Amino acid sequence: VVIEDGDRAFSEAEVEMVRTFSAQAAVAVHNSRLFEIETRSRMEAEVLRAVAEQLSRPQALAEVIESVEETSAILLGAASTRLAVFDRSAFGLPPASDPEVERSVLAAWQENAEEGHKTAVADAASGPEAASLLERTGATRAMLSSVEIEGEASAVLAFLRLGERRFTLRDHRLAAALASQLSLAFESAYHFERAHSRAVNLETIFRISQAVSSSLQTKVVLNRVLDVVQRIFTADSVSLMTYDTDSARVVTEMARGKISPGLLHFDTEPGVDVPGRVFSSGEPVRMGEIDADRGGVQALAFEEGLRSMLSVPLLARGRSIGVLTVFSSERDAFSAEDMGLLHTFAFQAALAIDTARLYGKEHTVASVLQASILPQTLPEFAEIESSSVYLPAGVEADIGGDYFDLFRAPSGSIFVVMGDVCGKGVVAATKTSMIKYTTRGLVSAGLRPDRVISEVNRMVAETGDTSDIVTLWIGELDCRRNTLSYSNGGHPAALLRRAEDGQIVRFPPTGALLGAMADAAYELVEVPVAPGDILLLYTDGVTEARRGNKFFGEGRVQGALRKGGDADKVTQRLLSSLDRFVPGAIRDDAAVLAVGYRGTNTRERSRAKKRKRR
Repeated sequence: VVIEDGDRAFSEAEVEMVRTFSAQAAVAVHNSRLFEIETRSRMEAEVLRAVAEQLSRPQALAEVIESVEETSAILLGAASTRLAVFDRSAFGLPPASDPEVERSVLAAWQENAEEGHKTAVADAASGPEAASLLERTGATRAMLSSVEIEGEASAVLAFLRLGERRFTLRDHRLAAALASQLSLAFESAYHFERAHSRAVNLETIFRISQAVSSSLQTKVVLNRVLDVVQRIFTADSVSLMTYDTDSARVVTEMARGKISPGLLHFDTEPGVDVPGRVFSSGEPVRMGEIDADRGGVQALAFEEGLRSMLSVPLLARGRSIGVLTVFSSERDAFSAEDMGLLHTFAFQAALAIDTARLYGKEHTVASVLQASILPQTLPEFAEIESSSVYLPAGVEADIGGDYFDLFRAPSGSIFVVMGDVCGKGVVAATKTSMIKYTTRGLVSAGLRPDRVISEVNRMVAETGDTSDIVTLWIGELDCRRNTLSYSNGGHPAALLRRAEDGQIVRFPPTGALLGAMADAAYELVEVPVAPGDILLLYTDGVTEARRGNKFFGEGRVQGALRKGGDADKVTQRLLSSLDRFVPGAIRDDAAVLAVGYRGTNTRERSRAKKRKRR
């Protein structure tokens, strides 16, 4: 809201300026919300992943409990976390360090647990056992979550809070997810104690699970899961199905071995057929003899010569995400112990798959943000010709903060912008987006390059984050006066090749990089330009590209520009030189923008031709 306390009415230009700033504010608010959601989701994913990694290590259950208690308290903002076990001897655990507190946790759970619910909240009004627990621990309230094996509570995970902060529905879900992860460790210890002979197999599965969890690419994780299962269980066929939210069906994601087209493309509704029932119930199914008469997956497997199957759910963070099934051409090929082993491994595989998908979503968000920052095609203006190149640092690198922009201001001048924001991923992409549209808004308001950089610098510095470091180069081409006015905030020097004599002119920084000092001064420099001149901008990913201990350097950039040609030839020549210098992928993202100046006569001739055609 802009308020005028006099009698003067707002002009149309003022209204348009406010509307422009409002649009930029909307973009900033939207990006800020998106960044907040992604930051929170990433923190939760990191903690859950840390817990999953702790659970995947072949170590004593007592050590797992201690490490998970410390890590999981962070996720729910608890003062402390306690894990109480109903029968410690069944899992080979030593006596509790504080038996009375353990007894109070278990009693409070039994007092407040409701059938069908895996979590419960205990406060002073919940009952005498809950009151006793809070008195012993000095907490105000507790969140209790059951660690279950085969549907029965084997332990209770208690999150103890101080103060008046209550537990939310999200807290309940996270507590249940952590308890589900702990169920894996308890189930592994339970089977270990019951059958000591399975120790070698369990340790093998744990070690392989770590390898499965070592990648954040979903397809890589899926392939490793199938490789491991087929090798350990000597299965003739392996199928991995996942839930597709668009079709609301469980579909085959990947398969190996003796797989017919029917099995490869098999899908079903949750609760229907063997995989659908396993998905919905979360319970494994072992079939010693496949019954072809029942149709569905059994009929398809029977046609392929398969005679027995074992299907287990993929459970991650308290929900079912798919089904893992192994087939054999022999009857009764899989034992109850095989089912337990596959079920145990499926927990690990599901966590690895889900974690990879979480990171994949974040990368997708960052990619969308960057796509909105870097133009797919440069705008065409009669007064100039332009060409650009963006080189990401390797195939699997995070989204970077390099960006360039080319647009016409309300004054008629053409603005050329290049920036580099420190960092990677969603954080860098969000900051870059805000800087891009803030810059455009300030230019629309009539500010010159030096004032624009000063305002952007103040905005960056006022965040208070010392990691918010930005370099920014802004140039204004006034085609009526044949001048280039620029300001450079710590960015690598832009280069201008004069058409008249081939001389290379450097445009070095005219002020400090952005974010260092809120009141930093930036000089505006004006130089003449003539038709045929070529302006070249680039980020430090170009000059700092390495071959061994040698940098590509500005000298090679100047060499690519010195030979002249149009903007496209300059960028392609620079790209070829960089490819020859650097073996393989570059270490940092790199952006290049070349602008060839044609002058106003070209624009006037273009307009004359259009008038003549009309």
